[in-house]
Amino acid sequence: MSVSGFYLTSFKVAYELGFANHEDNEVWSSAVYQPHWYPQRPKAGWMDIRPVAGGTWIRPREFISMDKPLEGYFQALQELYNSRRDEALEWAETRPVPNVVICCWCPYDKAAQRQLAEHGSFVCHTAAVGEFLKGLGFGVVADEDRKKMVLP
Repeated sequence: MSVSGFYLTSFKVAYELGFANHEDNEVWSSAVYQPHWYPQRPKAGWMDIRPVAGGTWIRPREFISMDKPLEGYFQALQELYNSRRDEALEWAETRPVPNVVICCWCPYDKAAQRQLAEHGSFVCHTAAVGEFLKGLGFGVVADEDRKKMVLP
């Protein structure tokens, strides 16, 4: 199956839909770690949720005490991605657009499953990745799972 634009999905869905097996697709990871069962893909370093390689992750739970925790989380990620703007632009502009699949664990990891059970939605950094890419002028499509995400 081929995609059109930057397509945000999970490793699970990308695997099930055969994205990695289609010659028109370039599959990337946005995750710090990739599942052992999935063919290893290059990681787009600018999407890393750690401000410093090997450092502490920016996670939604860090913002729970704020008046607007979701906005705080997304703002922190946007600031991080903006600090990597040149790297992100170079990466995006050199991809064989319009066929780039960006994978993460959500919503199949434990944290996202817990959020879905408790709230009916989940938070994933790929939403911030998508908004950042849109802000740079690129087209972004989210899979059905990402449409269940709560956004600020």
